[in-house]
Amino acid sequence: MALPYILTFATVALIALGQILFKMTAQRLVGRPIQDALSDTAVLFPFAIALAIYGFATLLWIFALRELR
Repeated sequence: MALPYILTFATVALIALGQILFKMTAQRLVGRPIQDALSDTAVLFPFAIALAIYGFATLLWIFALRELR
């Protein structure tokens, strides 16, 4: 019975973490040419992790909505 609520809370926490990683990426892009940023793992790594977290959180959200009746 509590599972959908736990999943919803987990989804919100993951989305917040993804937003923090997107902000970190944006701060590392300031004043840099895009060509340099695309080859820098300090920029790409948090961006890739943020995308993965968002994808997982989306699937978790769908599952939570299916379980909530």
